[in-house]
Amino acid sequence: SKQEERNEPNISTTSSERVRRAEDNNLLLDQMAQMSQTVNQLQAEMTALKSRTVELETAVCFSVRFSKAEMTNLVLQQPVVFDVVEYNAGGGYDNSTGTFTTPLAGTYVFTLSMQRDRSNEVTIV
Repeated sequence: SKQEERNEPNISTTSSERVRRAEDNNLLLDQMAQMSQTVNQLQAEMTALKSRTVELETAVCFSVRFSKAEMTNLVLQQPVVFDVVEYNAGGGYDNSTGTFTTPLAGTYVFTLSMQRDRSNEVTIV
């Protein structure tokens, strides 16, 4: 026909063509819904990973010392409160109480240096 020769679409469709198109449309809608769900899951995972990255990039460390070489008023089984805070990244050390509270979950390492002089007095360095 002249219509086919000009590559014009045939406007009249049969019932079976309409059913096939409806099925194709439903299939595409299902695929879009699945993709939307996948995108939402990936966005949630990305948000969680970004949050974890911030935690991993946050430095938590502190360095403290006494301002005097001689320490007095130390009591057994009481917190030792250092009066000089060199640095306190992450804000975990409280110099008013001498306690360290972890701002992030993790494994922490603490070191303490002490010296004893000739009279057997111990100095914390």
